[in-house]
Amino acid sequence: MPHQSSRITVTAGVLNLVAPGAGLTLIGALGWGIGLAVLFGLAANAAIAATWLFPDEVPPVWAAAFFGLAAASYMTAQVRLGQILRERRAASARALRRDRLAAVQDHLSQGAAEQAWERLQPLRAQAPDDLLVALLTAETLTSRGAGEEAARAWDRLAALDRHHLYREQIRAGRARLATASSGA
Repeated sequence: MPHQSSRITVTAGVLNLVAPGAGLTLIGALGWGIGLAVLFGLAANAAIAATWLFPDEVPPVWAAAFFGLAAASYMTAQVRLGQILRERRAASARALRRDRLAAVQDHLSQGAAEQAWERLQPLRAQAPDDLLVALLTAETLTSRGAGEEAARAWDRLAALDRHHLYREQIRAGRARLATASSGA
């Protein structure tokens, strides 16, 4: 459904440009959407009335203040829509990463190294310097029996792990690799 989500995002952006707050309402941010729509509507109407309908009765500073408030609410609606969409996109990416990592770990725990390797590839492409991805890469290569490549993966993990978070896993993985290569 990424296509549907993309269509809603574009529609929300266009709506928000035409009617500030409408795009926010479309994506479910009702408080922001309705609040900014009402504020923009009131300020824009007051500015129009102060400038064109009652120019002699309303001081110019009030007309300018109404225009400023309308402009500020318009800009706030655009900025807030962008923030919300960015936050949702980031949350979606985190959830997808978490699901893929869980799938890789499940495949490894079941001894399905080839399936784990396949599920790991998108993560390796997206985050080549991610410690957890590097650890899973080394573990998967070790499980696949790719000796030399697995050794390079453990070395890369050790180089990336500046704070020694995975020191024990690296030691155990290298030992497992050494045992497997001496037994072969």
